[in-house]
Amino acid sequence: MMKDGLYASSFALFSSTLLALVMVTKRQKNNNVGLIVLFFISAFFLCFIRHNGIFVVVPTALFLIGYLGLQKSKSCKPLVMSFCLLLFLVLSSNYYLKNVLHVKPSPTRETFALLGQPIAKAWMENKHSFDASMLKEMEKVFYDSEKILTDYNPQLYDPVKHQIRKEASPKDVAQLAFKVCKQFPKSCIKGLISHSYLYFYPFANNNVMAPFYWWIETGAPNIGKFKLQYTFSSRWRERVTNYGYIWVEKMPFSFVTRPYLPTYLAILLGVLIIFRRSAAGMILVLPIFLTLTLNILSPVNGDFRYQLPLLAVVPMMILWLVMFGQEGSTKVQKKILLTRA
Repeated sequence: MMKDGLYASSFALFSSTLLALVMVTKRQKNNNVGLIVLFFISAFFLCFIRHNGIFVVVPTALFLIGYLGLQKSKSCKPLVMSFCLLLFLVLSSNYYLKNVLHVKPSPTRETFALLGQPIAKAWMENKHSFDASMLKEMEKVFYDSEKILTDYNPQLYDPVKHQIRKEASPKDVAQLAFKVCKQFPKSCIKGLISHSYLYFYPFANNNVMAPFYWWIETGAPNIGKFKLQYTFSSRWRERVTNYGYIWVEKMPFSFVTRPYLPTYLAILLGVLIIFRRSAAGMILVLPIFLTLTLNILSPVNGDFRYQLPLLAVVPMMILWLVMFGQEGSTKVQKKILLTRA
């Protein structure tokens, strides 16, 4: 979908301006209005294009404000003002969508993937070992738990999600997950791994969701009163799609586009930054780890479009690895020189 590309582009701009703000602040304390404007624009689009963007923007902005404040940077005050404006715009737009346009928010069951999949796996493997209290909890959470047995997909949370009652609270699901996983830990671990392993495993693709949507290949569907019109002919769209599939499915090209790559780069960055004790580095990788966490919590294991924002910043992550690696080697050389002196 178009919004996935826009979100990935906004995330790349957000990460780039974050890097610039942190690095410029380390060298000078001047007010960087241009960078703050770019940061604000990219943050706004992250929140506006996809609702979970706010979970990436708000923690990152708060830590950045704290960092700039400790550095006594003149950029801190305008950044605080732009952050307050951003919150006002996001909350206002949410109020307008909900109360004026009557757009209903997604039910909370959308966010239960890491709880629902282990429960479903344990239910499949140990159905006859569930005691009366657990069966009662199952009835409280699910419409038809028997349907899970036929529709369960280890890489896709949707079959389980559609059976969770809309009125089920996070507390209800969490309590059931705790009881089930306490009694059937092996099954729950298998369910958890099945739902998330493609973010760490380099030799397989997600086989549930296509990387390119069907309408790219088969034509524009009717969507209510609207019909999607294409600028390019079907012949050219097919060529572009086929070229895209080469990068997604054919080795060695797919080796650099699968979801595992940014995951391991993020882990390497995190270890290096902790080892260097770099506060600036922790702020830089924060949006990456937050995005990765949201991806793992999402309904699909290793979905290409979920990981697209992180794939967009892979070159930047490699650059950061080199930067922090050189910074560490420089400090070691200085220590050696001081020791010899």
